[in-house]
Amino acid sequence: MSRASSTRLALVVVVSWIVLEYLLRHGGAALAGILLDAPTIGDYLALAVGFPLIAILLSRYALDRGQSRADWEYD
Repeated sequence: MSRASSTRLALVVVVSWIVLEYLLRHGGAALAGILLDAPTIGDYLALAVGFPLIAILLSRYALDRGQSRADWEYD
């Protein structure tokens, strides 16, 4: 994968994370807070479930576009 396409992919993943986290915290957490009648618990619950789902979604996106796990440098 070229450096330019790798940089573009990273930009897409970072912007997607920000947008999805915003939607999760303002939509999902608010809804969970209303349903549980406890906004703080709703926020924690939405983050505990939502963050792993966002990570799975975006890592799958990167893998499908040719970014291998070895390129992530998480050693």
